[in-house]
This record gives sequence, C-alpha cells and structure tokens, in this order.
Amino acid sequence: MAISAGFGVFVPQVSFEWVHEFLDSQRAIYFHFVEDLRQQRFRFQNDPPDRDYYHAGIGLVLVLPNGLSPFVNVRQFFGYSNQSSTTVTAGLRFSF
Repeated sequence: MAISAGFGVFVPQVSFEWVHEFLDSQRAIYFHFVEDLRQQRFRFQNDPPDRDYYHAGIGLVLVLPNGLSPFVNVRQFFGYSNQSSTTVTAGLRFSF
C-alpha cells in the first residue's frame, strides 16, 4: 500500500517468515586428542535443535522526486531458545 504525500510517496513494508528444521537431531559426538597417548575418549552432546523459529520485519521507504528513496528496516529473529537478534538497516537509494 502506497501513501501519497505532497513531497513524495511512503511505501510501508512488512515481512514474516516461519523456519522449520526437518533434520539435524540432537546427537552425541565422540572424539579424542591426537597427541593423547592414552587416547582417552570424550563425549560431546550438541543441543537439540529448535524446530520452529521466526523472522519478522517492518520497514518504510520514502520515494522522492529525482530518484531519491531513503529507507529504514527493522528485522527481528525470535523463537529460538537462548538466542534473539534485532537488525536495523537505514540507507538512501538513488538512480543515475
């Protein structure tokens, strides 16, 4: 949906993504150090995967005369245990 103003056109943007992991189950990994003469075996168990997580974003572009378009976008990653992130992008597009 574009919103017209006297000096330009505002173009809002919204995005949403659902990510589902089908593979990579939790597993145990066994290893030993190469220079260990006894070759003692160690066990490492990775974390179970988060099967479902999400990305959501919102942004705004202002289309100005003479090919100028300033923009700002905010993107959020959530639904993943012990992790989240927010990304903010701002810039200026121009045509030549």
